[in-house]
Amino acid sequence: MSSGSKKIVVIGIVSNAIVTILKFTSALIATSASMMNEAIHSLMDTLNQLFLLFGLIASEKEPDQDYAFGHHQKKFIWNLWSAIGLFSIGSGLGLYHAYHSYLKMGQHATEVTSISIFNVNISGITLMFIVLVVSFLIEGNAWRVAMREYQHRTKDIETTVFQYISEAKDPTLVAMILEDSIAMIGILLAIIGITLSYLTGNPVWDILFSSLIAILLG
Repeated sequence: MSSGSKKIVVIGIVSNAIVTILKFTSALIATSASMMNEAIHSLMDTLNQLFLLFGLIASEKEPDQDYAFGHHQKKFIWNLWSAIGLFSIGSGLGLYHAYHSYLKMGQHATEVTSISIFNVNISGITLMFIVLVVSFLIEGNAWRVAMREYQHRTKDIETTVFQYISEAKDPTLVAMILEDSIAMIGILLAIIGITLSYLTGNPVWDILFSSLIAILLG
């Protein structure tokens, strides 16, 4: 197992697990469609990285009677299952939640509730922005680790990130680079949707951008 690949996957699992808890908590408090879909997005990312780790572990096994040339290709299989299964399910759940939020739009509000932290009342909208900024920093750190590993592997060859993604033989690093990049884009979409919804008082913006997040995950 590549120590570099294992390191970035473990960092990704821990980062996304923390982000998932933060997003689900704020989504339930503030009842935001975008935040809920971001929570689903992070949950699927966490499960995907567990699949990547299982694939790395499986590919490390020694050759045997059934696999005379080793188990190296199993990491591709685990990636395939993750892509077809987890992200498809996550995208479907996200789109369903956006549609459900649209049907319940009259009851949709992002600041009807608040939470008290250390005797300080924090509104739903403020809590979401805090969580999104913290999530962006955590995801950004995971992306930085993946990019550092990419730079380490390509220091002696001339290539671009796009060329490496299309030609690399290690699907794990490719998955992590793409996943972390898309995760940060999803957070930015959530910030835009929630901000527009708050400024205009129209929850349609929040629901629209939650749909974009689900499509991005798919």
